[in-house]
Amino acid sequence: MKLTLAILAFVASVIAAPIAVPEAAPEADAAPDAQGTYATYGTYGNPVPNPPPPAGGYGSYGSYPPPAGGYGSYGTYKKA
Repeated sequence: MKLTLAILAFVASVIAAPIAVPEAAPEADAAPDAQGTYATYGTYGNPVPNPPPPAGGYGSYGSYPPPAGGYGSYGTYKKA
């Protein structure tokens, strides 16, 4: 019982410690830089091209044939 209370007191002190200490007022930020300062980050283009579809000619099916019936995920449904 005493160990449980000691652990709870420790946890409460860890949680309350950041709340109990008031932070100093933040200093004023420096003036923002000129617009051209951040021009060296490059462009937003896609750096890596999309990979080709898997081998086998079925797109995401890879080397597996399309489902039976030829209707994609519908499986065994047949034409009326």
